[in-house]
Amino acid sequence: MDQPSAASIARLWARSPNAEKIRRVLRRFHALTQLEYALLLIGLDIEEGILPLIHPGGRASRREVLSDQRLIAVGDDVEYAHHVAVVLGTTAAPTTPAETATPRAQAEAAEASRPARARSVGRAVTLEEVVAEDKLGMAVWFPQFALGYVKDGRPAWCGSLQPLAFVPHVYQVLAVYQPDPRAPLIVFVLQPVIHPHAPHRFLDGALCTFFASSGCWIRGREGDDLTELLRFAVVWLIRYECWLMFQGWWPGVEVPHNAEWLLANVRDDDFCPYHMPRLWGDCCKAPHLAEVERERGLNVGILPPRRESH
Repeated sequence: MDQPSAASIARLWARSPNAEKIRRVLRRFHALTQLEYALLLIGLDIEEGILPLIHPGGRASRREVLSDQRLIAVGDDVEYAHHVAVVLGTTAAPTTPAETATPRAQAEAAEASRPARARSVGRAVTLEEVVAEDKLGMAVWFPQFALGYVKDGRPAWCGSLQPLAFVPHVYQVLAVYQPDPRAPLIVFVLQPVIHPHAPHRFLDGALCTFFASSGCWIRGREGDDLTELLRFAVVWLIRYECWLMFQGWWPGVEVPHNAEWLLANVRDDDFCPYHMPRLWGDCCKAPHLAEVERERGLNVGILPPRRESH
């Protein structure tokens, strides 16, 4: 299998949001260790949106790469060729999909059938139902996890994940059910301690592994169970390894969480990014509006009046 050169990497990611961080890595390209080089390749895959294959147990591996020139992954040639055409300013690539139904192509087809925005939480479920559903998937995909209870009595799964065989870090992960059975489990890393400045975490240290408002995971919809959340967590851990190894490079698309961006891009009937399955308009929109008003008031020297609490 051909491997990408420093020149091809620099050319293809010259205009990406993470271009400067990737350039910093490439400055020492020829001095990278075997481990660093392998991590760089999987990080570049994620940068393009080519997520790794997740195997039972949580081990991840790269999808097959066919060409040094375009880094085309099996089943992703149309998507990737379009990206390259846009970056290089050349003619748009053809949009006819490959005939072979690869796992990636099947996943893309399944994703296309899902709503682009979250407007429904799917069928009604109880906590007992979701735990029973998760038991089946966990027995197949993450058998190293055990079901137990945290101090407040909520059920939780705990187990180890080593996402990459060539990276020695083994993570002890805890996934806790929320009182609302439709809500995603809260995922923590217990050991080793996550770096205090690591991005994409909530205030309590829980991992922010997906953007709820996009509707990419909805409890009650077929296939959206705990195993899918743990696959998201595996990708989060790989990105974290890149962030540690390559001085702050977090591969892939990052969704801003500042108030102005959320107010401009999240609709009232989308899931709240912080409190799914509550809806944005009924949940965190109001305090974010107040935050923006306050910032604007500070910028012009006029603070909005405080609202009396009731």
